[in-house]
Amino acid sequence: MSVLLVRDGAEYWCNLRAALEAQPLRVCEVRWLSEAEERLKASNPPQLVFTAVLLADGDWERVLFLGKTAGVPVIVVSTCLDVSFCLDVLERGAFDFLVPPFDQDDVAYIVHNASWRAVPATTTFVPRAA
Repeated sequence: MSVLLVRDGAEYWCNLRAALEAQPLRVCEVRWLSEAEERLKASNPPQLVFTAVLLADGDWERVLFLGKTAGVPVIVVSTCLDVSFCLDVLERGAFDFLVPPFDQDDVAYIVHNASWRAVPATTTFVPRAA
């Protein structure tokens, strides 16, 4: 299974990568939304995406749109545990919401659940206006 990390510059991504690599997963990292878009539109996209809330050239909403279009589950990662934001992310179609620190067993459980649940491909997702 291949996993794409669409990350910002925070150090906690190294811990998430280590938790993912402890499983039999191929992990790739990008820091730009444009790179994530290229990978998700490829003929062989990753099977799972973890994304930061804010990126240098975009945000989680665009990554979620790209993931939904490609039929790939997207997990949003944030250091801020704001319950209403978390619920909004999940209601808008993210597979899960993850807050560091990352427990290896929790990460393995999320990956296991996401591996059998494909997201129906759609292009009807519309990011909410700011």
